[in-house]
Amino acid sequence: MTLIKKMSLRLLLATYSLLLLFSYSCTTATNSSQDEGKITYSITYPGINTEEFLINLLPEKMEMYFSNDGFSSEIEAGAGMFKTSLILNKKTDKLTHCLKLLSKKVACDLTENNRSEIATEQNNISFQSTKNTKEIAGYLCKEVIASIPSADSSISFKIYYTDEINLENPNQLTIFEGIKGVLMEYESFNYDVHMKFTAEEVQHIKVDKSKFELESGYKKTSPDILYNEIQELFKMIQ
Repeated sequence: MTLIKKMSLRLLLATYSLLLLFSYSCTTATNSSQDEGKITYSITYPGINTEEFLINLLPEKMEMYFSNDGFSSEIEAGAGMFKTSLILNKKTDKLTHCLKLLSKKVACDLTENNRSEIATEQNNISFQSTKNTKEIAGYLCKEVIASIPSADSSISFKIYYTDEINLENPNQLTIFEGIKGVLMEYESFNYDVHMKFTAEEVQHIKVDKSKFELESGYKKTSPDILYNEIQELFKMIQ
């Protein structure tokens, strides 16, 4: 398998697990003036040389929509050839992962068990609060040092969150559940891919209900089959 295909597969898996880590964000609003909107995050790759040709194929943004109807997180790359999203529809109480790769469109409903089994590399994360703060996207953010133990050595990085967006339990059922605020800057380490997310803009706007519904053309399957189909797609282009 070529470098680009190996990297793309690792990226896809890392993005898949990342969305699961961030899954139940923005589930309940406590202030009617801030119960609907969109947060746009920039994505950077600290471990990748910015002059590498592959960098142009990697996702640069994640968009997260939230309202009383649910939430959705979306990442797109390759001029729309690759798109992965996670949708929580509060009306149906379903959490659905959607994947588009070339012409293939598959989706699966997720449970608490299969979410926790997919992204195991960061499950033992711990947090240490500091007194440091900084402003991100116009919000005052507090600093937390996150540590992830590993067999070789631990990984540490800074997380910034804000409590100025009035959302109750924004990180419920994620590895960041110990942080009682909306994440504005954080990092992910999975499948040899280091990704950094920084909020660029928070917009309190009307969100169309279609954002919390599965688009037409997607075939429903199980998480295991979805992962196997990802592998098969890459075998086809070897």
